[in-house]
Amino acid sequence: SPVARAAEYGYYDEMADFLDGFFCEGLKTNFDLKFSLLAGRVHIPTRSLTSGFNNASVYEVTKHGWCADFFAFTEEEVDTLLCKTGFADKREDFRAWYGGYRFGNKKDLYCPFGVMHYLSELQKDASALPGSFWQDRLPELSKRLPLERHVWMADNAAELLAGEAIVENFWRRSGYDPEHCRSGDVWHLLCKAGYVTRDLKEREEPSSGWGERVHLVIPNREIRELFLSLFSKIVGKAQEEAFFAAFWQADAEGVKRVLEALFRESSRDSDAAGEGSLSTLSRGLVLGFFLRAYPETLSRRGMGRDAFRILDDGGSGARGAIVKISRASDMEKLAALAEEGLTQIGEGECEAGLLPEQKAGTVVYASIAYRVQRCEVRTAIVARQPIIQ
Repeated sequence: SPVARAAEYGYYDEMADFLDGFFCEGLKTNFDLKFSLLAGRVHIPTRSLTSGFNNASVYEVTKHGWCADFFAFTEEEVDTLLCKTGFADKREDFRAWYGGYRFGNKKDLYCPFGVMHYLSELQKDASALPGSFWQDRLPELSKRLPLERHVWMADNAAELLAGEAIVENFWRRSGYDPEHCRSGDVWHLLCKAGYVTRDLKEREEPSSGWGERVHLVIPNREIRELFLSLFSKIVGKAQEEAFFAAFWQADAEGVKRVLEALFRESSRDSDAAGEGSLSTLSRGLVLGFFLRAYPETLSRRGMGRDAFRILDDGGSGARGAIVKISRASDMEKLAALAEEGLTQIGEGECEAGLLPEQKAGTVVYASIAYRVQRCEVRTAIVARQPIIQ
């Protein structure tokens, strides 16, 4: 779009001013025009109360459910499509990979682009597996959500990948330029573009004069694949291999060396960021390590925000891990906080619902305390008797 290209190449203000005058002359003060309808992905905010083009009625697809049928497939439409083409048995695949969207009070909506592409693949080969048809969108997502620059968003991206909802402010007068906009502005744009959606379980919160608080989640597996790809731009393959070689041996010093090197490298482009933002980046990168390697088995159910468990079924045998990550209030408390976390794991405080690891012969306990670009790690290996099925 013209606005997106203008923001990308540094003439956003000039483009916004031009469009303001263009719409005013072409629409608002055009006495030969009775009615007009503008459709697009981005709402350009009014420049001021006295702007030439103002008082327009704006209906956002993500907020107003009455227009959802025009922009997305409903569950009934997808069911009808699959029945008529003979692929009704693929219903769950379509739901998991291309469904999950919510527009206002309309839920369980599907992305037409993904649905039609996968259906086309099935018609060519009935054994075709679902996949991401948005991979060519990765460069766009990277521009809108550059984790290496917007350090305060790395943790949000990791939370989404862990299956959690994040809460953001959608401002009425939001900006578009990703270089200068607020966190809520970026997520608002990503929501409009289909990278995140309103949580299906979200309770509507009353809007205020400045905007609204919105609960956001990743809608489906197709989009999840894109978010996982974002972390590959920060965490290299060699770093990942070195990290897990040390981690599964409970080599606390080895894990610390890899993490601190990554923290320093990833924060080079964020010199202006404060300690809070850099600590947020560090937490996101730690969680990102595990999400990239074990996206299907990482779980935090019943364990709180700062702990999770994983299961590794490959290699020499099944093994599991319980990990606790904690942010220290100052550098002097790093070691004590790491020790405290390991003690909590050992006492079972972080082991609630540890079902997958019951099949593991060994379980690694790891406590990681971090602050800015520093961390302390404490580990232990617990031998378990595997359950024979």
